[in-house]
Amino acid sequence: MPPATGSLVGRPFVAKKGVLRRIAGGGDTLTFWDAVSGDRCEHQLALDGALFLELAWRRDAQPFAVDRVYSETELLAIYPTGGAVDRAPERVKLVVDQIDEAGALVRGRLDVSADDGTAYSGSFEAAYCPDGVVPRARGGTIAGVSWGEPPAAKALPEAVATAEIGGTPAPIVHAVAGRLPDFPDSPLFLDLFTTEPPARCALHIGSGVGAAGFLFALGVRPARGDVLEYHGTRESDAVPPVYAKLNVRPNESDPFTSHGDGDAIVVVDEIDRSRVRGRVYAAFRDPGKSMVVGSFDAPICADADVQ
Repeated sequence: MPPATGSLVGRPFVAKKGVLRRIAGGGDTLTFWDAVSGDRCEHQLALDGALFLELAWRRDAQPFAVDRVYSETELLAIYPTGGAVDRAPERVKLVVDQIDEAGALVRGRLDVSADDGTAYSGSFEAAYCPDGVVPRARGGTIAGVSWGEPPAAKALPEAVATAEIGGTPAPIVHAVAGRLPDFPDSPLFLDLFTTEPPARCALHIGSGVGAAGFLFALGVRPARGDVLEYHGTRESDAVPPVYAKLNVRPNESDPFTSHGDGDAIVVVDEIDRSRVRGRVYAAFRDPGKSMVVGSFDAPICADADVQ
């Protein structure tokens, strides 16, 4: 089938950029623009003067499956009409032929038409962007430690912790520790942020604080010299001795959470009432093969802001 061409509300439309966004715990959206802006995975629906076409779920958002035919009963076709965004449910057909995770591409066919002069059909190729990250066939290396190759605890580097999150290098810009308010037996949580949190004592234990980073639960009474370690998969039933959570995208509710899905090692080198210092290694099995390695020095907030 030839590449998709056609018109939206009578205006010629040829896609120059396409993105399939896959949000963990949510669903997929497939969007095309007749202009190029930002990086390959950037999703900015309204570009100045650009036409766009987005296929989104009516309800019960979920990932697109290969070789399944989707219709207007499941998907909305969203595009601009007269300066506003119009949801036009008339006639939609979508087939995803291939999701190439290694190449970060999705290919398929679509046919969208409506009585307002919209008719767009043909084959397409779009960037495949799960959780807003770039999938990688192999993980990276930080401070001489490679993703998927956990070192011995005593060999964890002393270098200040840094990370690769969603396939992109990311320094740790803020570290904080704290407990759940009003819960005396709460674990001590350690949060390593790769983007600035909204407050010094914010912890993204719940739905997220609008900042990306890594969260660890260090147990109820972590002590100097403790080595908290887990290697497993998300399917494991046992509660790991260290809980590791990865928050890839700011401002979204738990867009990727890992509970014992991969490798996590935390060494507590020093701890008192006000601070905890140590070293960490965590490698997650998200598509971007996120990881964090190195030392941390975090104040323990008595008034942690749990979000």
